[in-house]
Amino acid sequence: EAQFEEGDVVEVLYDEDEDEDPVWYEATVLKKIEYQDDIRYNVHYHVDDAVQNNVREEKIRATNKTKSKKKKKAKKQKSSVLEDIDGPTDPTPKKKPGRPKGSTNKKSPAAAKKSPKKKAGRPKKKKVEYTAEQLRAAKEMGLPRGWAVVKEGDFSSVMKDPEGKKYKTQKAAFAAAEMETQQTSGRKRKAEEVVMDEGDPPWRDTGHRYLSRQIQWSGATGTVTGWISETDVDSNGEPGFVCSETGKPARLFHAVFDEFEQDFEEFELEECLV
Repeated sequence: EAQFEEGDVVEVLYDEDEDEDPVWYEATVLKKIEYQDDIRYNVHYHVDDAVQNNVREEKIRATNKTKSKKKKKAKKQKSSVLEDIDGPTDPTPKKKPGRPKGSTNKKSPAAAKKSPKKKAGRPKKKKVEYTAEQLRAAKEMGLPRGWAVVKEGDFSSVMKDPEGKKYKTQKAAFAAAEMETQQTSGRKRKAEEVVMDEGDPPWRDTGHRYLSRQIQWSGATGTVTGWISETDVDSNGEPGFVCSETGKPARLFHAVFDEFEQDFEEFELEECLV
């Protein structure tokens, strides 16, 4: 039996940083996922407004803010008795939950109130930016996209990867670039194997130039696997996605990373393309 329910305030043991000791963070349970022999949870961390998916139950502990199951059960029984006395109330139809599985969405205003978009994945890393001249010099040298050649002093230069790591020799830089290419190819194959839920409206997997493009976001590399057009509508006839800034229907893109999935508005995605 699951120990926690959606909406419970708990503490989650975050131990994915190899260089740091495990730390308990306060979080809210967003979703309970019950498998045949396991129970996992999607949680929202309060400290940095981040989301982590598929957390094992043994890494979660109750706090004094966690709701008591006995109280919830008694409340449910009390509600049932009142319904028997007063008669059934007119049920309000529920909208389908937000999509896709494993990430959060910005959708129409009504749905956005229930499921605000959260930036998934943690911890966040600062994005390294290079000048056009530095990127062009690396390209002419034969290094992959995102690499740069940075001058140090008047007569020396170093090579840097997309995350800012420095290489003093071309041999070391090309060796690292080759390893990065192999890892990227593996991630691309993994993204192609992901089966997205159909959603409402369903994700499109053809018809846009950004599909299969790779992106760098929050220190991770992902692949664009689906998108929603500004003309798409859900089963209720509402726009598939509404821009939070303009309030108008807009395009939404879905990307798959090694440990999580994330949605991006078009301008957000264009800033992350590699």
